Amino acid sequence: MLKRLSQGNPNFPTILDSECREGETYVVTTWVAGEDIKTHLKPIKEGTDSWDSPVRVIKLYRGLAQGLHQMPRHPGVFHGDITPANLILTRGPERLVMIDFGSAWTVERTTSRQDGDGRSVAYASPEQQRHDPAIDFRADQFSASVVAYEMLTGVCPYGEQGGAAGLPENRSRYESLYRPPSCQCPVQEQVPKRVWRLIDEVIGRGLQLDPGNRYPTSGQWLEILEDLHCEMRRRTRFSRLDSAVLRMVRWLGGRLPRKSTD
Repeated sequence: MLKRLSQGNPNFPTILDSECREGETYVVTTWVAGEDIKTHLKPIKEGTDSWDSPVRVIKLYRGLAQGLHQMPRHPGVFHGDITPANLILTRGPERLVMIDFGSAWTVERTTSRQDGDGRSVAYASPEQQRHDPAIDFRADQFSASVVAYEMLTGVCPYGEQGGAAGLPENRSRYESLYRPPSCQCPVQEQVPKRVWRLIDEVIGRGLQLDPGNRYPTSGQWLEILEDLHCEMRRRTRFSRLDSAVLRMVRWLGGRLPRKSTD
């Protein structure tokens, strides 16, 4: 099943071989050259590297959604452990590649996991942490949205609690702490306000603590991200053109002869 999943999916390493031993599956994959997002974010958060452009982050988020879109085609399977440490940023073309195939469990086995066994509290969806019996791709949608939020802002949503904010004992305290990424991004001015409204809407819905309030299918989630990507490209292109025209007008204004006031 995992072999089929990795074929033709640029967001997965290719599985070369697999072996089952004592109830565990071991896989051999191609080497993925690049650095994980956790390592990538460290110097940015420390201020020793430049901040990622929101346009770049959404492009990577969209690509990740495309990869996850293929998983629900295999009924009852989702990744279950989308975290910065399990996403490799590759070059040529730039994309996020999911690693740790040991986390791609069936729903039945995922609900029986223990803490630390392919489940990171900040990134795992609330339903995973509650051990809900019915879990689907929307759990991956939540985790991917936490990673995108962190890449945009440098922090996890819901007061750094992430999915743990959706637990009954935490919800009343942390749900109100959510802030749209546009309010937290250090380079907010790099995209127009119209684009930020769309980014806030897409990320915010993916981060809903109740799975029923997220995008109900991977196809709908991906369709919205495609619309955002097109709008983002159009708006930023016009924004650059406007800046170029304004510079030209200023340059011409400085060279035109001024009328005498005599």
